[in-house]
Order: sequence, then structure tokens, then C-alpha cells
Amino acid sequence: MPDVRRAVRTDAQVRRVAVEAGGAGPRAAGVELLSSERLTARREVILAAGAIGSPQILQLSGVGPGALLQRHGVDVVHDLPGVGENLYDHLQIRSIYRVKNTVTLNRRANSLFGKAAMGLEYPLFRAGPLTPAPTARRIRRAAASRGLRAGLLPAPATQRFVCSRTETL
Repeated sequence: MPDVRRAVRTDAQVRRVAVEAGGAGPRAAGVELLSSERLTARREVILAAGAIGSPQILQLSGVGPGALLQRHGVDVVHDLPGVGENLYDHLQIRSIYRVKNTVTLNRRANSLFGKAAMGLEYPLFRAGPLTPAPTARRIRRAAASRGLRAGLLPAPATQRFVCSRTETL
């Protein structure tokens, strides 16, 4: 017997979360699909569209920084400033090449001496494959040390993407 508490939809893209006013504040009551179909939830809505998609859907639904939503013509349901902030997409392309006459990261990582060398390279020289990727705070600090204002740094691409999608409402 199928579980009637859950339904799986494939090839369905969510336009926004349908929000209703409730006694304790706004409540997610279901979702509206791009096909204009509305799915209603009896108890709860679980939004699991990933680190980029979830904030986008929330902002399109009116949940997020009120001033930003109003600026893009989205009715504010809940002013929640952190939604869509500090997002970074980690796009990666894996290229595989066979090389000669060089030491690759794989060769270093697959030998005990290579692992030890990598383990010492970062604490001694602050360089090498164990060096962490720059964070937003480190980028702002580096910009400030060069006399740039943090406001001149580009906004995350996802925020521009979220705002450009508000035309679909």
C-alpha cells in the first residue's frame, strides 16, 4: 500500500512556497509549480532545493530581506534578512589529463613522503594544496587593506540570479 502522507513529483519545478497567515505567524501551506498547479500540504512543507535553490524559492515566496524583495516587486511575507546572503557557488570542472615529467597532486597524495611534504607546506609557507579557499571575510579584509570599500565587491551571483527570477511571479 503506498504511503499517502508523501508524494514524489518528477519534472516539476517549484515557483514559490504558498504561505498562509496563521495565529503564530505566516505558515507554509504548500507549493505552487511553474505549471501553475498548487500542491497543498496537510502538515508541513520541506524545502530541499539545495544551498542555492532554497533561498531563491524563499525569496520568490516573499521570505527574505524586505527591502530587496520590495525593490524587485515581490510582496514581503516575512522580513528575514539572512535569506540569500553569503552564498557562494562552488562550480567545478574535473579535467583529466595524462602528463609526463611532472609531479601531480595525485602522485604527491599517494606517497607517504608527498603527504608529509604537503602537511608541512601549509604551516611553514601558507601555500600548497592544503591552503583553504578564501572566505568572504578574508576577501573583504584583503580589499580593505588595498583601500577598497567592501560595498564595491561584487554581490554573490546567486543573489543577482534570485532577483532576476522574480519576473516569473
